[in-house]
Amino acid sequence: MSLMENRSKTGGEIGLVLTEWAKATPLTHPVLAGFSFADEPAADQTARRLTETGQLTLHQFASGLEIQTSSVVGTIQLGRLSLTVTPKIDTLPLMRLLRFAYGLRELDTYKLKSLASQKLAFQDLLIYQLVMEVEELVSRGLLKQYVRKSENLVSPVGRLDFQKFTSQGGLLGGALPCLYHHRLEDCLHNRFLLSGLRLAAFLTADLTLRSCASQLIGLLSESIQPIPLNREAVSQVECASNRLNETYNPAIKLITLLMSHSGSGLDEDRDPVKQHGFLFDMNRFFQAFISRLLAKYLEGYQVKDEHALKGFLSYIPGFELPNRQDPLPRPDFALFQNGSLVTLLDAKYRDLWQEGLPRDMLYQLIVYALSQSINRQATILYPTLHDTARVSKLQINEPMMGCAQGAVILRPVPITHIDRLLNERKECELKSLVTKTVFG
Repeated sequence: MSLMENRSKTGGEIGLVLTEWAKATPLTHPVLAGFSFADEPAADQTARRLTETGQLTLHQFASGLEIQTSSVVGTIQLGRLSLTVTPKIDTLPLMRLLRFAYGLRELDTYKLKSLASQKLAFQDLLIYQLVMEVEELVSRGLLKQYVRKSENLVSPVGRLDFQKFTSQGGLLGGALPCLYHHRLEDCLHNRFLLSGLRLAAFLTADLTLRSCASQLIGLLSESIQPIPLNREAVSQVECASNRLNETYNPAIKLITLLMSHSGSGLDEDRDPVKQHGFLFDMNRFFQAFISRLLAKYLEGYQVKDEHALKGFLSYIPGFELPNRQDPLPRPDFALFQNGSLVTLLDAKYRDLWQEGLPRDMLYQLIVYALSQSINRQATILYPTLHDTARVSKLQINEPMMGCAQGAVILRPVPITHIDRLLNERKECELKSLVTKTVFG
């Protein structure tokens, strides 16, 4: 449950670390006894918002505060309460799985082994990889681009700026107005890199990571200016990306992830309550992981992510809701073979073998199963660390006669086994395991 909890002797601050899918009460964690946000309206508002969205559940009682975690991991500051939620997957395998899911490079096999004994916050894994990526870029030489300059020079370079020469009335102090291009490191991609490192240094509580990020910030700041991190900056970097700067793509992806889930960048305009910290839904990671796994190791099938079930649900003419389009269910994955739909898959980051199957997940998969004219079944793929986990099946019956209408299949994804095969690069075994995981 809890890995660490402490109360500052001077400031009354509480630091609490829980794992995902855990519960903390005043009985299990005495540090929460009598705790409330009554004197901290901003923290209270954020706590209510987190509970409403299901990211965390925080209830205040007379006895104190109760906290229920979910698939959301990271660190959040709620007034004097600092809460960190860590994944159940150990640090070293999670780092390897993250790299695989997001196509990140393996830059530091030796250094990575030192993480095995540590339990880092999820954002620290992203920051660790970002630091490694930037160190690699610096060692290879940062990108330089030609920047157009217009200056009065005693020793002319480039070409004469006739328009400026005319407007200023000739020579000024013996200098000629010149137009030239100077190759500088102070370009868009490097500015984005520097700002991303500054965000990383702010988000991490690990002193070693913060020190490494600060050293890189100092190095880059000598010749590069930071830029504001926002949606416009991400769009500009993406538009300016090409084969000449593709080595920056992993670092850009990591910075975008840090921005998206820190409450300080991409989601500011959507969330009226600005969070102080970093929260990441592991469902996003698991969906990216399964997508890459299927695309790379499931042979003979075409995988379509978030395939829309067009035409399955539609409003009856004359009975539509105002300003509403037809609902469009989107399973995480659709498998096709020779142009024909084989099955629908949904990735859920919840160990159903241990935690059980929530009704909302079941009802969603029933809808997916009944949307098909033939082979009316849908599958949940879920991660598990339990070797005893096996396939479970639910039959959808017609209530009156009991006739089978379809099926929902729950298939465990053996995370530890897959990590070992990926680490040992056993491609044939991975193909066999992925096929068995999807089809049994």
